[in-house]
Amino acid sequence: MSQTWLTWWARRARPPVVGGLTVVFVGYNVLLGRVFTPPAQPGQVQAPDLLLGYSPARLHELLAIWQPAKATFLFGHLVFDNLYPLVYGSLLLLVLARLYVPWAGDRLRAGVGALPVIAVVADWGENLLLSLLMARYPLFWPGLAWLAAACTTTKWLAIGLSGLALLLGGVARGVQRASPPRGLAGP
Repeated sequence: MSQTWLTWWARRARPPVVGGLTVVFVGYNVLLGRVFTPPAQPGQVQAPDLLLGYSPARLHELLAIWQPAKATFLFGHLVFDNLYPLVYGSLLLLVLARLYVPWAGDRLRAGVGALPVIAVVADWGENLLLSLLMARYPLFWPGLAWLAAACTTTKWLAIGLSGLALLLGGVARGVQRASPPRGLAGP
């Protein structure tokens, strides 16, 4: 996560690139909403990866609800939901790099740049584990369920911290632009 690495992302964070990726992000959310429509009990959050966390018992219940749509669940997690982290991770990296590269120190840049990467890796782990658990259902491994839940929680924590970093970086960048250049301030 060196300065060069985050600078590479910052150079690509131009309005057409960020705008295009935002359109893809919104389109993916619409598509995933259709793919991950649970087969029963509408109105409840039933895709495990949309929850902040869950217990193995709750995951077992959710897998049972999804059994009639097992093929959809597996296809969604193994195909669509493995590409989606690349979309939101790239979008987060582009915007965070654009906000932080001009003024932040190397350590802050490295920390901020790591957040989307952590989210993407945790999301991939979550998808793999949920797919494995669904494929083997009704055989159930609580240890893997705990690991899937840890990946889910890590993903949402990293995404939340990325959101906070976006907010703080935007404020810092705004203050930086509003401040007079050093050496030109009045007495």
